[in-house]
Amino acid sequence: MSAPSPLTSPYTILAIGEPATMASAMDIPGGVVESVHRLGGEATVASLDTVDITGIVTAKAPVFARPDTGTPSATK
Repeated sequence: MSAPSPLTSPYTILAIGEPATMASAMDIPGGVVESVHRLGGEATVASLDTVDITGIVTAKAPVFARPDTGTPSATK
C-alpha cells in the first residue's frame, strides 16, 4: 500500500442534490464555507445544470445490514 498523494489547490467538491438545499448546507454556521474562511481560504458555491459522473463503483453485498423487505422483524 502506498501513502496517499497530497492534494493541490484549488479543491473542488461536486455534490448531487437540490441546489438550494446543498447551498444552504454548505453555508451553515460552522460549516464548510465558514471553516474555509476561518483558515484563510476562499469558498464559492455554484449551482450547475449538469454533473458528469465519470466513474462508478459497484456496491458490495452488505455484511451486517439486510435489505428492508417491508415486513416487521421480531426483535429480542
